[in-house]
Amino acid sequence: MIGEDAGSNVLRVGFEAASTGDGTTSTSATAKADGSLNIGGSNGTLTLEDIRLVVSGIELEGNEEEDDGGEEDEEEENEEEENEEEEEYETGPSALDLPLETPEVAVAGEDDIGAGTYSTFEFEVEDVESDDDDEGEEQRELRAALDTLREDYPEWPNKASMVAVGTFTSADGSSSRFKVFFNAEIEVERPLDPPLTVTADGPSRSLTVEIDPTLWFKNDDGSVDNLAESDWDDTQELVEFEAEFEDGITEVEPGDEGEED
Repeated sequence: MIGEDAGSNVLRVGFEAASTGDGTTSTSATAKADGSLNIGGSNGTLTLEDIRLVVSGIELEGNEEEDDGGEEDEEEENEEEENEEEEEYETGPSALDLPLETPEVAVAGEDDIGAGTYSTFEFEVEDVESDDDDEGEEQRELRAALDTLREDYPEWPNKASMVAVGTFTSADGSSSRFKVFFNAEIEVERPLDPPLTVTADGPSRSLTVEIDPTLWFKNDDGSVDNLAESDWDDTQELVEFEAEFEDGITEVEPGDEGEED
């Protein structure tokens, strides 16, 4: 989990592979000591060694904290609580190296957050549109994220928002390596319970998003995706990928106050 220093108004949002507490991310996946993840299926085993994403944005919504000495009329306060659900906090694009061996936590999204109570969490990975001529802040952050990813993947395509690297071992024992770039769209929106409270002393707690990649690559019939069939070096093509909250994002949890890295 990611903790906050007293007096800091920087919120860090952490990501980890979902864990059942017994060393596995699900009943069909096993985290290995080398940091890889084995996903067993009826047609073979998919071993994931690396998953990286371009997080396009993290948003928190809620009501601004009023500084009126508690004198605001109760009826007006109730009306504001009902109607004021405006975006309060948003990070720009960033690179995420998803840890596949729990209990590691990776940070994506780190920025100043204003005082208030935040009741809704949003997380998005979406189409990457990098414009070298655009000097806007979001484009600069996107180029910085891509530069980070290209330190290890210099061939990272301009429109790719996720990569998965590993091995597919078929039921007959033959193995094939893969590196697959995705045009991925992942959307998560869910309420925070309890809400995240931010005061002049900083956030009351951290946030950790649990992701289960098993649900992305295992099919209803019990088979796993043979990603080796979409290897970038062979196809030079992006794979389309979409996921909603229930497709692999298992939880958004508040950490305890005062937790440390």
